[in-house]
Amino acid sequence: MCPGGIEVRRRSVFCDAKEQQLPDSASPSPGAQQEVPYPVGAFRFSFDDDRWEFSPECLEMLHPDPSAATGGCDENVSAAGSLERATATLAGTDVRTALDLVRESPSPLASRHTVTDASGRHRHLLVIAERVLDADRAVGASGQMVDVSGVFDDAVGSLDTQVNEFVENRSVIEQAKGMMMLAYSFGDQHAYDVLAWRSQHTNTKVRALAAAVVREVPSAVSLTDADRSAFDHILLSAHETDDE
Repeated sequence: MCPGGIEVRRRSVFCDAKEQQLPDSASPSPGAQQEVPYPVGAFRFSFDDDRWEFSPECLEMLHPDPSAATGGCDENVSAAGSLERATATLAGTDVRTALDLVRESPSPLASRHTVTDASGRHRHLLVIAERVLDADRAVGASGQMVDVSGVFDDAVGSLDTQVNEFVENRSVIEQAKGMMMLAYSFGDQHAYDVLAWRSQHTNTKVRALAAAVVREVPSAVSLTDADRSAFDHILLSAHETDDE
C-alpha cells in the first residue's frame, strides 16, 4: 500500500484471479517483429469495483511522468501516482461506456477515443477489448490501447496542406479571372470557362495558366492615364453607390 491509500497491483484484480501478469508490450515474442509502429499498452478493468490495471506502456501513454527521465521519484510512489493519474485521465472520457458494451458482447470490440494527457496533448486511442468471465459472469474487460495520434496528426497535417493549396490556387485563379473580366468584359463564369478551355487545349493545369496570366499582365499590359483616372473616380465614389 502506497501513500494516499493507492494500491499498485501488478496482478489481476478480477475475482477469478489467476495471477496473470499484464503482457509486457515492450517484450515481443521470439521471432516477432520488434518495431512497433504505434505505442501499444495493455490494460484490465474490473466491473465490480471500477478498478484499472495498466502496463507500464499504457501508463506512459495515458499520463507521461516527467520524473521518470530524471529518476527523481521513488519507484513505488511514482507508480502509484501514475496509476491514479492515468485512471483520472480516462474518468472524463467515453472509454468506460465502451467497456460496458464489451461486457455484453461475446466477441472483442474496438472503439476510438480522444483523451488529454498531463501535458495537455490530445491523444487519439484505439481501444481493443474483450470481456473477462468468471463462471459465465462478465467481471471485467481486458485488452490493449493503441496510440494512433501519429496517424491522426498526419491526416490533419495533410488536410491542412490541401486546404492551404486550395486557398492559394483559388486566389491566383480569382486574380486571373478578374483581369480577364476587365480586359474582355467577361462575366465571372465566362472568364473561368475560357481558362478551363485553354487548360484542356494546352494540357496545362488551370492554376498554372492563371499564375502565368497574373505574372505577365502587369508588365505586358499598360493602362493609359485616362484609364487610371476613370478607375480613380470609380474607386473614390464607390461608397456612394454601394447598395449594402
